[in-house]
Amino acid sequence: MRLGSEKKIECRDARLSAVRGKVSDRRSLNALTRGADIFIHLAGVAHSDVSSEQDRISVQAVNVGGTQNILDSAREFGVRRVVIASSAHVYDGQRGIALKEDAPQGAENIYAESKIKIEQLATEASGKGLEVVIARPCLTYGPNAAFNLYRLMQAIDRGIYFHAGDRKVLRSFGSAYSVAAAFLHLAENGKAGEAYNVADRDPILLEDFTNDLAARMKRRRPMRVPYPLAWSAAAGFSLLGMVGFHGPVTLESLRKLTDPFSLSTEKLAASGFEWPDNGERAREDMVRTYLAGKI
Repeated sequence: MRLGSEKKIECRDARLSAVRGKVSDRRSLNALTRGADIFIHLAGVAHSDVSSEQDRISVQAVNVGGTQNILDSAREFGVRRVVIASSAHVYDGQRGIALKEDAPQGAENIYAESKIKIEQLATEASGKGLEVVIARPCLTYGPNAAFNLYRLMQAIDRGIYFHAGDRKVLRSFGSAYSVAAAFLHLAENGKAGEAYNVADRDPILLEDFTNDLAARMKRRRPMRVPYPLAWSAAAGFSLLGMVGFHGPVTLESLRKLTDPFSLSTEKLAASGFEWPDNGERAREDMVRTYLAGKI
């Protein structure tokens, strides 16, 4: 197995070798695709908060342009199959219960827009003889989690995270260990030209997920704030955001805290996938690395 990265990779397993390169550099990819049977594409700009025109250009160049480069290189050097990492962000509005792979799509931000375009490229490549499987992982937790999950742990750590009202919000999350196993499984067992939701076998209440993290961090369980009060605070911070002040909650972030968003994993299960864990290890490792990073 070969790994591609701009950063230095130390390979302690004799079965692994590192190749330095960039997805935006077509020629540097040839060393990875030449002689390869299966290519798993995980590289890209992963944060959904990008918003400027320069951000848009960067995301398009890396996520969309990089994927096109990989598909072209894979086709040129006879790669049999490519597994593409898309995202659950492609689903319209980031809301709904037990969404299946044919649920409506919608680009609510630059990141989601790039993932929808990546899937279009994958579909086109599948129609030209290259086996391409699309994986749509949801919010993935595990050691060294970044972005939203890191900020969630910070908020719990500081005692400023809250449950909004009495709403029971069902969410899909993905253990890093299960998600990694799913990608390997799809590399061999996924149907070419198809997309698969990748998440834990069953969704979980957002309240239960955050309370579990608080307990593992040995922090106070998040308090419950009446929804009207939470909405008023979010509306105020949203207005302040228009003049450059970024508060702890906005109307958009409140919506995401109170809207259900879960994925159906039936298609993945029907392909023969067996989940290697129930998330306990991944949550424990995520909290452990977060706390260790504070020292």
